Amino acid sequence: CYFYDLSNRTAQEAALRESEERLHLSHEAANMGAWDFDLASGDVVWTPLLYKLLGLDPATPSSTDLFFEMIHPDDRETVQAELERSIETGDNFDAVFRVRRPDGDIRHIAGRGRVIRYEGGRPVRMIGVVFDVTERHRMERKARDSAERLRLVLDNAVAFIGTLDVEGRIVEANAMALEAGG
Repeated sequence: CYFYDLSNRTAQEAALRESEERLHLSHEAANMGAWDFDLASGDVVWTPLLYKLLGLDPATPSSTDLFFEMIHPDDRETVQAELERSIETGDNFDAVFRVRRPDGDIRHIAGRGRVIRYEGGRPVRMIGVVFDVTERHRMERKARDSAERLRLVLDNAVAFIGTLDVEGRIVEANAMALEAGG
Protein backbone atom coordinates (compact mmCIF):
# COMPACT_ATOMS: atom_id res chain seq x y z
CA CYS A 1 0.00 0.00 0.00
CA TYR A 2 1.39 3.40 -0.99
CA PHE A 3 0.46 6.84 0.26
CA TYR A 4 1.02 10.08 -1.63
CA ASP A 5 0.90 13.51 -0.12
CA LEU A 6 -1.31 15.52 -2.48
CA SER A 7 -1.52 18.64 -0.30
CA ASN A 8 1.16 20.47 -2.34
CA ARG A 9 -0.57 19.63 -5.63
CA THR A 10 -3.95 20.67 -4.24
CA ALA A 11 -2.50 24.01 -3.11
CA GLN A 12 -0.95 24.57 -6.56
CA GLU A 13 -4.24 23.81 -8.29
CA ALA A 14 -6.09 26.22 -5.98
CA ALA A 15 -3.49 28.94 -6.67
CA LEU A 16 -3.86 28.34 -10.42
CA ARG A 17 -7.68 28.60 -10.20
CA GLU A 18 -7.41 31.84 -8.22
CA SER A 19 -4.94 33.26 -10.74
CA GLU A 20 -7.26 32.37 -13.63
CA GLU A 21 -10.18 34.01 -11.81
CA ARG A 22 -8.18 37.24 -11.34
CA LEU A 23 -7.15 37.20 -15.00
CA HIS A 24 -10.75 36.68 -16.11
CA LEU A 25 -11.94 39.49 -13.84
CA SER A 26 -9.30 41.90 -15.17
CA HIS A 27 -10.20 41.06 -18.79
CA GLU A 28 -13.87 41.53 -18.01
CA ALA A 29 -13.29 44.85 -16.24
CA ALA A 30 -11.24 46.14 -19.17
CA ASN A 31 -13.66 44.70 -21.76
CA MET A 32 -10.67 42.89 -23.21
CA GLY A 33 -10.50 39.61 -25.09
CA ALA A 34 -7.38 37.45 -25.27
CA TRP A 35 -5.94 35.15 -27.90
CA ASP A 36 -3.24 32.48 -28.08
CA PHE A 37 -1.83 31.63 -31.52
CA ASP A 38 0.25 28.46 -32.07
CA LEU A 39 2.59 29.49 -34.90
CA ALA A 40 3.52 25.89 -35.80
CA SER A 41 0.03 24.43 -36.11
CA GLY A 42 -1.86 27.65 -36.91
CA ASP A 43 -4.35 26.88 -34.14
CA VAL A 44 -5.71 29.86 -32.24
CA VAL A 45 -7.69 30.01 -29.00
CA TRP A 46 -9.97 32.93 -28.16
CA THR A 47 -11.46 33.83 -24.80
CA PRO A 48 -15.24 34.24 -24.50
CA LEU A 49 -14.79 38.02 -24.28
CA LEU A 50 -12.99 38.07 -27.62
CA TYR A 51 -15.96 36.30 -29.20
CA LYS A 52 -18.22 38.91 -27.61
CA LEU A 53 -16.09 41.82 -28.93
CA LEU A 54 -16.27 40.32 -32.41
CA GLY A 55 -20.02 39.68 -32.13
CA LEU A 56 -19.56 35.95 -32.66
CA ASP A 57 -21.17 32.91 -31.09
CA PRO A 58 -18.60 31.23 -28.79
CA ALA A 59 -19.45 27.92 -30.52
CA THR A 60 -17.86 29.30 -33.71
CA PRO A 61 -14.45 27.69 -34.29
CA SER A 62 -11.70 30.29 -33.83
CA SER A 63 -9.20 30.72 -36.63
CA THR A 64 -6.85 33.32 -37.99
CA ASP A 65 -8.70 33.11 -41.33
CA LEU A 66 -11.98 34.06 -39.64
CA PHE A 67 -10.31 36.88 -37.75
CA PHE A 68 -8.73 38.33 -40.89
CA GLU A 69 -12.05 38.01 -42.78
CA MET A 70 -13.61 40.22 -40.12
CA ILE A 71 -10.94 42.92 -40.41
CA HIS A 72 -12.02 45.80 -42.63
CA PRO A 73 -10.53 45.29 -46.13
CA ASP A 74 -8.72 48.67 -45.93
CA ASP A 75 -6.94 47.58 -42.71
CA ARG A 76 -6.27 43.91 -43.46
CA GLU A 77 -2.92 44.32 -45.21
CA THR A 78 -1.57 46.63 -42.48
CA VAL A 79 -2.56 44.22 -39.70
CA GLN A 80 -1.06 41.25 -41.60
CA ALA A 81 2.20 43.17 -42.10
CA GLU A 82 2.32 44.12 -38.39
CA LEU A 83 1.76 40.48 -37.41
CA GLU A 84 4.54 39.28 -39.73
CA ARG A 85 6.89 42.02 -38.52
CA SER A 86 6.27 41.04 -34.92
CA ILE A 87 6.96 37.35 -35.62
CA GLU A 88 10.14 38.12 -37.59
CA THR A 89 11.63 40.68 -35.21
CA GLY A 90 10.23 39.53 -31.88
CA ASP A 91 8.93 43.05 -31.26
CA ASN A 92 5.48 43.42 -29.76
CA PHE A 93 2.44 43.36 -32.03
CA ASP A 94 0.58 46.66 -31.84
CA ALA A 95 -2.23 47.62 -34.19
CA VAL A 96 -5.47 49.57 -34.29
CA PHE A 97 -7.92 48.46 -36.95
CA ARG A 98 -11.58 48.11 -37.81
CA VAL A 99 -13.62 44.92 -37.78
CA ARG A 100 -17.02 44.32 -39.31
CA ARG A 101 -19.15 42.26 -36.97
CA PRO A 102 -21.73 39.80 -38.34
CA ASP A 103 -24.53 42.31 -37.56
CA GLY A 104 -22.77 44.83 -39.86
CA ASP A 105 -21.53 47.04 -37.01
CA ILE A 106 -18.03 48.45 -37.57
CA ARG A 107 -15.89 48.52 -34.42
CA HIS A 108 -12.43 50.02 -33.89
CA ILE A 109 -10.19 47.49 -32.17
CA ALA A 110 -6.73 47.82 -30.61
CA GLY A 111 -4.61 44.69 -30.55
CA ARG A 112 -1.46 44.04 -28.54
CA GLY A 113 0.58 40.87 -28.48
CA ARG A 114 3.98 39.32 -28.07
CA VAL A 115 5.93 36.43 -29.51
CA ILE A 116 7.00 33.48 -27.36
CA ARG A 117 10.21 31.82 -28.55
CA TYR A 118 11.98 28.53 -27.82
CA GLU A 119 15.44 28.72 -26.29
CA GLY A 120 16.93 28.56 -29.79
CA GLY A 121 15.07 31.74 -30.67
CA ARG A 122 12.49 30.13 -32.96
CA PRO A 123 9.05 31.74 -32.54
CA VAL A 124 6.46 29.19 -31.39
CA ARG A 125 3.47 31.15 -30.08
CA MET A 126 1.94 34.56 -29.94
CA ILE A 127 -0.29 35.69 -27.13
CA GLY A 128 -2.19 38.90 -26.94
CA VAL A 129 -5.28 40.91 -26.22
CA VAL A 130 -7.75 43.03 -28.14
CA PHE A 131 -10.02 45.72 -26.82
CA ASP A 132 -12.70 47.92 -28.30
CA VAL A 133 -11.60 51.54 -28.81
CA THR A 134 -14.64 52.58 -30.85
CA GLU A 135 -15.85 55.11 -28.30
CA ARG A 136 -12.38 56.66 -27.98
CA HIS A 137 -12.17 56.87 -31.78
CA ARG A 138 -15.60 58.56 -31.94
CA MET A 139 -14.59 61.10 -29.28
CA GLU A 140 -11.31 61.89 -31.08
CA ARG A 141 -13.17 62.35 -34.36
CA LYS A 142 -15.75 64.56 -32.63
CA ALA A 143 -12.98 66.73 -31.15
CA ARG A 144 -11.28 67.05 -34.58
CA ASP A 145 -14.58 67.93 -36.27
CA SER A 146 -15.33 70.50 -33.57
CA ALA A 147 -11.89 72.09 -33.97
CA GLU A 148 -12.35 72.22 -37.76
CA ARG A 149 -15.77 73.89 -37.40
CA LEU A 150 -14.35 76.43 -34.95
CA ARG A 151 -11.46 77.18 -37.31
CA LEU A 152 -13.93 77.66 -40.19
CA VAL A 153 -16.05 80.09 -38.13
CA LEU A 154 -13.02 82.04 -36.91
CA ASP A 155 -11.44 82.27 -40.36
CA ASN A 156 -14.67 83.60 -41.84
CA ALA A 157 -15.37 86.11 -39.07
CA VAL A 158 -15.13 89.79 -40.01
CA ALA A 159 -13.34 90.60 -36.76
CA PHE A 160 -9.69 90.18 -35.90
CA ILE A 161 -9.54 87.16 -33.61
CA GLY A 162 -6.44 85.70 -32.08
CA THR A 163 -4.79 84.39 -28.95
CA LEU A 164 -1.67 85.62 -27.24
CA ASP A 165 0.74 83.82 -24.95
CA VAL A 166 1.66 85.22 -21.51
CA GLU A 167 4.42 87.34 -23.07
CA GLY A 168 2.03 88.99 -25.54
CA ARG A 169 3.14 87.09 -28.64
CA ILE A 170 0.49 86.00 -31.13
CA VAL A 171 0.04 82.25 -30.86
CA GLU A 172 -2.93 81.87 -33.17
CA ALA A 173 -4.94 84.23 -35.36
CA ASN A 174 -7.83 83.95 -37.78
CA ALA A 175 -7.45 84.63 -41.51
CA MET A 176 -8.76 88.21 -41.21
CA ALA A 177 -6.15 89.11 -38.60
CA LEU A 178 -3.36 87.48 -40.62
CA GLU A 179 -4.39 89.37 -43.78
CA ALA A 180 -4.58 92.67 -41.94
CA GLY A 181 -1.26 92.13 -40.20
CA GLY A 182 0.56 91.04 -43.29
